[in-house]
Amino acid sequence: MLKEIKSKIYSLALLWGEKKFHNTASKVLYYHDVHADGEVPVTDMSTPMSLFKQHIELVKANGFEIVAEITQPEHQVMLTFDDGYLGIYKNRKFFEEHGLKPTVFIITAEIGKPNFMSATEILSLKKSGFIFQSHTHTHPDLNLCSPHQLKKEYLTSKEELTELLGNEVDSICFPKGYFNDQTIYLANLHGYNRLYASIPGNYFEKNRFNVIYRNLVQFSSPKDFKAILFGGLTFFNKR
Repeated sequence: MLKEIKSKIYSLALLWGEKKFHNTASKVLYYHDVHADGEVPVTDMSTPMSLFKQHIELVKANGFEIVAEITQPEHQVMLTFDDGYLGIYKNRKFFEEHGLKPTVFIITAEIGKPNFMSATEILSLKKSGFIFQSHTHTHPDLNLCSPHQLKKEYLTSKEELTELLGNEVDSICFPKGYFNDQTIYLANLHGYNRLYASIPGNYFEKNRFNVIYRNLVQFSSPKDFKAILFGGLTFFNKR
């Protein structure tokens, strides 16, 4: 009962946010994993494919273009996934058939472990246009790390991904969404030029941390998703 009440309040907040901050600005959307309907997901953060397909249909039906990299201030959407779970690979056919080339932020210490993609699977998806960037090496709360620990997290991840992929790794998504001045300074110092957060907002929206906003949509109903697409989560950003 309490969960239902919270869900209704959240949906009302999104609708209010969409009405007050309505926009068609380009946005980054994020998920963690996807799984076929009826299949047991490998993480409780996974999105059923039936819902994910509805999201993709809504993006296109409402005049947005799904791109691998946002280049325009309006009407573009970039898809991202955190951690590197196996469901992305298992459902690759849908991505390939619809020309979807999401960015997957990889926890390098988890590569090849149960429920996570292997190096071979990552390389296979890269050939299909998937983009892989850093989610650190072990996924710690970076705000609790010493400068030495941060350096190890950043460089180990960068070096292992660069060796695996054979291309530059210059973007990072902060684990758990946590960051501060030190984590940002050292991320830049160690070669990360694009820093992705878990704060909702528009892609080109400026902030003092110079992080890129992302909008969490993995459990969004079609109605909530549409509201987010048109700025509904801006309410939470402003708070």
